[in-house]
Amino acid sequence: MPKRGLEGFQPIISTAPSFQSTSVANVSTAIALEATSVREWQSPGGRSIRIFSQDAPHYHVALGDSNIVAAASHSIMVNGGDQVILKVPKPSYTHFAAISSTDLTVNVTLGYGR
Repeated sequence: MPKRGLEGFQPIISTAPSFQSTSVANVSTAIALEATSVREWQSPGGRSIRIFSQDAPHYHVALGDSNIVAAASHSIMVNGGDQVILKVPKPSYTHFAAISSTDLTVNVTLGYGR
């Protein structure tokens, strides 16, 4: 049986596997990926997130272990309208941040796989 992290992307089984992250122009917004009262992201191995936004021509995202700031020099650039799956590099990375030059809403889906 293949490892869960090597299979195609599958959302987690949770009461809230997807959520929106919204920020205004040029202001980075961080959100906790796992919230014990709403989302419980079990088993750190193979964690991934799927992100998608139609709001901006491009935007920057970052993953970290606190209320991090997404800035161009420390983040990943994503084209608006593209669905991207990011593997969470460390189990301690529990926060997601996004920033754009325009208002931005990113749909984040927690899951496993690639």
